[in-house]
Amino acid sequence: MKTWYLYNSKTKAYLFNCIHADSQPDNSTNINPGDITNPTWDSDKWVAGPEPNPIVIPPTETDQLKTMVGTLVAENAKKDQAIKQLQTMAGTLVAQVAEL
Repeated sequence: MKTWYLYNSKTKAYLFNCIHADSQPDNSTNINPGDITNPTWDSDKWVAGPEPNPIVIPPTETDQLKTMVGTLVAENAKKDQAIKQLQTMAGTLVAQVAEL
């Protein structure tokens, strides 16, 4: 029994290793890919393959709604603060007019 390292016949990308009888399975080698990142078979050795594209998961409708609610809450807090400042200024002005 030997360990064989199988690769995809089209892309040559490493698939998995298996223990098999002494006969070599198709699309395999007895050379261990080791710690190579995304190994690809290149006729007599393993080479580092391309980095996989990251999977981008779009935000769900719930996530979008949470973001919108958060934005509205922040805007509302700013407006509340502005209203309080205006009320303070109005009170100050009323007091000044009363003194006159």
